[in-house]
Amino acid sequence: MYIKMYTDKIRVRISRAEAEQLLKQGLLEHTTQLDELTNFNFQIKTVDVESNCHYLDQNRLFSLLINKQALAIEMEHRPSKKGIEILRFNPNQIVALEIDLKRSSQR
Repeated sequence: MYIKMYTDKIRVRISRAEAEQLLKQGLLEHTTQLDELTNFNFQIKTVDVESNCHYLDQNRLFSLLINKQALAIEMEHRPSKKGIEILRFNPNQIVALEIDLKRSSQR
């Protein structure tokens, strides 16, 4: 899983294997230790409602909620470079999930 942050977007890129795991199990999680006392926690969950994202400050958890059907459709066809975009905050701030076809395994 790669997370790229820009001033106007957050792009999350996962491998095909991770996307298949997400479809089957409904959850991918990753934690990065920032220092001795601080972690940044990230999760991707599948949901039956519209895709969304949020940040829980008390848990330092960024949660990306991806519509399961949208993910299945993205996997069914050749995944696009655009990925599954969430215009969560305003049209100029984008969060997107991309599936990397070149990377078939997890890291």
